[in-house]
Amino acid sequence: PPAAANTAENEMDMKVYDKISGTVMEEISKDYILLRGRKDVIYKKEKRSIEVQGLVSKKDIMENDYVNSDKLLDSRVFILR
Repeated sequence: PPAAANTAENEMDMKVYDKISGTVMEEISKDYILLRGRKDVIYKKEKRSIEVQGLVSKKDIMENDYVNSDKLLDSRVFILR
C-alpha cells in the first residue's frame, strides 16, 4: 500500500549516517549563512580529514541547531591529507 511506502521513505530520511560539527564562517545575508565543518575518518586504513562547506538558509536550521545535508546549497567537500 502507498502508506507503507511513505513510512519506509520517512524512516530512511530520518536515519542519521554521520554528523559533522560545523562553524558559522560568514553571514552572507540576513537569510543565508556559510557553514564549515571538519571530521577525521579512516579510509583504506589511513586517517584522513574531510572538510564540508555549504551555504544554508537560516530557515532550514532546526531547533537543535542541526542542518540536514540535503538542505546545504552550493556544498563542497574537501579531502585534507
